[in-house]
Amino acid sequence: MAEPIYAAVDLEMTGLKPGFDEIIEVGIIRCTPDRVLQRWSTLIKPLETPPLRIQRLTGITEAMLREAPRWDEVEGQIRELLKGAALLGHNVGFDERFLEVHGIRPSLPSVDTVRLAQIIDPTAPSHRLGDLCERYRIQPEEAHRALADADAARRVFIHLRERMARLPGSARDDLAQVAVNADQFWESGHVLRQWVVGVPRSAGRAAVADAPLPRPLEPAALPEGTLAELTERAFASAGGSLERREEQLAMARDVADTLQYGGRRIVEAGTGTGKSLAYLVPAALWALKCGQTVLVSTHTINLQQQLLQKDVDLARELVAGVAPRAARALTAAVAKGRGNYLCQEMLDRELSRVSEWPDPLLLARAAVWRGVTEEGDNAELRLASALRPAWSKLSAADTRCLSDRSCEYVNNGHCFLQRMQRRAAASHLVIVNHALLVRSIIGPGAILPHAPVVIIDEAHALEDVATDQLSFELSEPSLQETAALATEARDSLQSRTAQTAFPDAADHLRAPAKALEQAAKELFQRVGAFAAANAGGNRFSDERVTIGAGLRGTKDWEAVVEAGGGAGGALSGLAEELGKLADRL
Repeated sequence: MAEPIYAAVDLEMTGLKPGFDEIIEVGIIRCTPDRVLQRWSTLIKPLETPPLRIQRLTGITEAMLREAPRWDEVEGQIRELLKGAALLGHNVGFDERFLEVHGIRPSLPSVDTVRLAQIIDPTAPSHRLGDLCERYRIQPEEAHRALADADAARRVFIHLRERMARLPGSARDDLAQVAVNADQFWESGHVLRQWVVGVPRSAGRAAVADAPLPRPLEPAALPEGTLAELTERAFASAGGSLERREEQLAMARDVADTLQYGGRRIVEAGTGTGKSLAYLVPAALWALKCGQTVLVSTHTINLQQQLLQKDVDLARELVAGVAPRAARALTAAVAKGRGNYLCQEMLDRELSRVSEWPDPLLLARAAVWRGVTEEGDNAELRLASALRPAWSKLSAADTRCLSDRSCEYVNNGHCFLQRMQRRAAASHLVIVNHALLVRSIIGPGAILPHAPVVIIDEAHALEDVATDQLSFELSEPSLQETAALATEARDSLQSRTAQTAFPDAADHLRAPAKALEQAAKELFQRVGAFAAANAGGNRFSDERVTIGAGLRGTKDWEAVVEAGGGAGGALSGLAEELGKLADRL
């Protein structure tokens, strides 16, 4: 097979709008995957002077462009350099759009090193060209100049090919499955197909990022003294490196007393008190002394990150001031909801039907990531918002994990959700959010470990979170839409009657769909009347109506309940008919 030819290309422009902004520099490196065939670059004189910000960014000044050739003077040479080659670049589609303005359309699929890097190196902190060069120890000649950036993209491309060869065998196998079975027009598919040809299949699925099981918690030896005394000594051990705050020490002593002697405590402290350390230090000492887990629940992601990345380490340093050996044993973990974790059974299923994915970028990334991640937490992938809907096909949100013994990944200990649960059970401090805490208390299949102590930070948000988790929302438009969809299905079946063996199928949906329409209308008329009577007389008030024992005894509420029963019955009737029809079809 002939060696593929690439044209690593980069353009510098006066702005970001193709057809409006102009190209002022072109850099092209004609190459194969292993060697450079030709390097070429030129400045191009624009019709208008580049803005100062572009001159500062690129270092290309008006004086440098004054004697440069016009586009039409070098266009023929550019076309010749690109002839028969696949364009290669970082965000190469951006350069392609500027070339298309001049009628240059490469005949071969282009290669975007951004997309390849997202697949081959899915957990990189950043996929920007400069950051990848730093990560791969590539020294660009000169940033934001066309030839240097083209060469940087070429070298990133070579590194990614080498990196793929070093992936675990199971990851290469999964990626090969995506590359070979994906739509032939998938953007990155043609390159990956070239790379996987001739690569030997692995002997079997290796343990994914295998790690030893965490050890159960055991009580640690601490010096003599009450928990409050140990807490004070821990803060004092910091010396001048930690500002002494009396409010913080008072709160820490209160938390320590509550942990030692039992009970509940509500603390309100102002900004700047240092609340996190005030509860983390006594909590860490208590968890170490008892060999137990403390749950710390927060509302915001920012606070979760601050606790794990900064405050827990600082608390460990303070604990080391009174118990160095115990401090080294202190463990902490973050537990998130099921939807954040990769389900490998779901991934296997989707890999078997790659052709159904219009853009299998996420599937390819997950195929590689599975072989290198220890936690399976999608935060490692830094998913763009456009990829989040597709993630639901791969997540453990709706799985029977941990209770389904038919799952090979649960049985062999490679289930990421199971690993998280084991890490949490073997951690002194487990950081969660309010939503997961509430779900674990009220819902089946809780994934949080037993913890005698729960510390709720940002507690002012807990009521709203609990309300959201315990609420079921129903609206008249949603019920009417359900009835309308059933009506559409009925009409569709009616139009196809001659082609089906069930000429009466549509008739079975007519009555229940109409019944649901009427029941929904009646239900929300009565809800409206109830709200108007109990929300200050304003039917459109934003106030919530809390339905306590008093309101439950009113005739207005009884009417709502009666109408609700009618709507529920109509909905169940429609669902039953749809189920029967699905079985027949």
